[in-house]
Amino acid sequence: FIQGLGGFGVPEEKMFTAEDLWDGSDAGIAKVINCLLCIGRKCFEKNWEGPALGPKPTGSSRNWTEQQLRASEAIVPSQYGTNAYASQKGYRFGAQRNIIPEIKADYKVPEVKKEVEPSEG
Repeated sequence: FIQGLGGFGVPEEKMFTAEDLWDGSDAGIAKVINCLLCIGRKCFEKNWEGPALGPKPTGSSRNWTEQQLRASEAIVPSQYGTNAYASQKGYRFGAQRNIIPEIKADYKVPEVKKEVEPSEG
């Protein structure tokens, strides 16, 4: 399997070793998962029609201009400078707050009867 990955187009740095499987460490399992996701990407590149693994690649990468990246900095959030959304509607001022929980004493401690041992004598 591992030898066939190279022929399929998986780069050597994305491959895992048999020790990574048997080791069971977090780093080893991460290598295995990354390799399987790389296989999934290669399946998309080779127009595989069967079941897919991982997200579908988006294709070309986008090159944003500096002006496009800075455009969001000019947008003022709707809540900025207003307190319309932070009302205290429904709150009662002056009412006493109950911070002590009510304790229900429904539990009765069972009585323990001691058996009196007969005295010898």
